[in-house]
Amino acid sequence: MATLPADARATLRVVLGILGRKYGKSDGVYATRLGRRQIDGSGLVGSISSLRLQLGVGGPLA
Repeated sequence: MATLPADARATLRVVLGILGRKYGKSDGVYATRLGRRQIDGSGLVGSISSLRLQLGVGGPLA
């Protein structure tokens, strides 16, 4: 992770934030379950959660 250029880390933080919002739910906002199913099906929940924690984007996917 430390070897990633700053702009790549910034982009990864944005992507991890989007994945977190797609995986979770937000009160008052309509969301389908498709995003969560796709993330679960990818087998990458653990990796995404780990990266979110490392980069301080938020908590693990729950």
